[in-house]
Amino acid sequence: MESRRIVIACGGSGGHLAPGIALAEEGSMRGYQPVLFVSSKTVDRRMLAKYSSWQVVSLPAEPLLLTPWKFLRFCHSQVISFAKTLYFLMRNPTEAIIVMGGFISLSVAVAGFLKRIPIFIHESNRIPGKITRWLAVLAKRIYVPKGCAIPQAEWVHKIRNCGYPLRSEFSEAMLSAKNASKESSKEGLTLVLLGGSQGAKALNDWFCEHVLELKKLVKNLVCVTGQAYYEEHKEVLEPTHQASPNIRFLSFCDDMPSLLAEADVVIARAGAGTIAECMYCETPMILVPLPSAADDHQQANAEWAQKLGCAYVVKEAELDFLFPLVKWITASPGILAHMQHQIRTEKEEDVRKPMMNDILGILAGEDAREH
Repeated sequence: MESRRIVIACGGSGGHLAPGIALAEEGSMRGYQPVLFVSSKTVDRRMLAKYSSWQVVSLPAEPLLLTPWKFLRFCHSQVISFAKTLYFLMRNPTEAIIVMGGFISLSVAVAGFLKRIPIFIHESNRIPGKITRWLAVLAKRIYVPKGCAIPQAEWVHKIRNCGYPLRSEFSEAMLSAKNASKESSKEGLTLVLLGGSQGAKALNDWFCEHVLELKKLVKNLVCVTGQAYYEEHKEVLEPTHQASPNIRFLSFCDDMPSLLAEADVVIARAGAGTIAECMYCETPMILVPLPSAADDHQQANAEWAQKLGCAYVVKEAELDFLFPLVKWITASPGILAHMQHQIRTEKEEDVRKPMMNDILGILAGEDAREH
């Protein structure tokens, strides 16, 4: 007998794809067949490489930009995505569609709604994105972070506070191993720089400029450049690594739990996924929000983490303050210990199971207005 099918629209960036993978894993454990609708970007292919047993549908994904030509490209990609999704849904009975944000979600949700398939939305960021706001009217349930709200009063009954679903590779066993490793190794600190799933030129430039100074502060340095930027910095990166093997450069990391398990402090963009994974791994953060992020949502994410005492925030326009901050934090074990304590206090439980329980409860006939 064929498994029951759930479609998850989650492509375009690691911040959308990672929680989609987590829900696909949970659905698989419940006997459902997940189908992931993703973009054709390299980051999607890289992240999905170890999930080859799942069906994947690739859709064109163009951002919504208001210049005439780019707006036409956006519209064209949405028409193709809608047609491809509708064709798939007509041939493959589907019980639910979960959308994780990003412009792929738009056409998938609209096609699903026309087929009378229940729509569920997960919003990762502290400020709801355009897709969440546009699709809220179609959704049975809208999952948002605690403290985040969609202003329309008529949708309040649909909203549930829900954190960031984590992939199964983030486990209690991994966290225990991390803590044991930190207790047994007192030789020196490890600093990791992350630019998000697609890299961050400003952070890479800063790292290359300060790498020799950083080497004096910590024992191990790891910089994940992003695939788009590795070649650009190759002339600096490879000789630096050859001269100092404790300084490593990766174009992409497909084992984030192990990388974060090494880290005593992370410098990163302020994507919701990065913050959630660092908090789960109890790793203090220095966050540099992407200034061009839609609705400035990364700034809101970063300020939330800083308010909890789990991170410090440096604006990209003020990167001159970043090295002195790193120097101060790495020279002050008490600061790192306090931040780690705050993370242990404030981090939320993984929401995979309760979120899937809620979705399956609605599919079983519970009224979305209940609870």
